[in-house]
Amino acid sequence: MPGPALGPRLAELLRRAIEEQKRYPFTSRRRGQQGTATVAFTLTPTGLIQDAEVDQSSGYAPLDRAALDAVQGIEPFQAASDFLTRPEQFRLDIAFRLSQR
Repeated sequence: MPGPALGPRLAELLRRAIEEQKRYPFTSRRRGQQGTATVAFTLTPTGLIQDAEVDQSSGYAPLDRAALDAVQGIEPFQAASDFLTRPEQFRLDIAFRLSQR
């Protein structure tokens, strides 16, 4: 995980970018599926996402796929160069709740 100085700020920027990319699968919404997928990935200083994988499933394959797509959709993550000098690993929860639009 990133060091204490850059961790919280960079993690917040990542979360915001991922939320903007996140799309709730129509079929999952219609079926009432909700959950949280934990995605692990490496972020490089140039903003590339590497080795993204679902570390903990939401319990629904479409939600897991949507979580991965959201993470990969932020690439290239321009803000990475402001925080990183080497690749860093992240593990973020991506929640899908029916109260979301």
